[in-house]
Amino acid sequence: MKTATIELRWDHSDASEEAKDKMLRTHLIQKARELKTLAMLTKGRYKPQIAIKMGDFFAVDEEIDLAKEGDTDGVGDEPSTSE
Repeated sequence: MKTATIELRWDHSDASEEAKDKMLRTHLIQKARELKTLAMLTKGRYKPQIAIKMGDFFAVDEEIDLAKEGDTDGVGDEPSTSE
């Protein structure tokens, strides 16, 4: 079994910090889904797994569950209701 780690660190201590964090979170989820899809196309015996964790450098990370995030196409914040 192989693993890969990508760690992104950023700092934007200004008035729009929350909006920037939200934007980055949306794009992190979108890219994680793309990577998982690619891994599923090339999978072997085991289903690929992916984890996203987001938090402050000195605090406990929040794990982002892709299954609970709904559609993240960069437009809007509401999960998709279409099946």
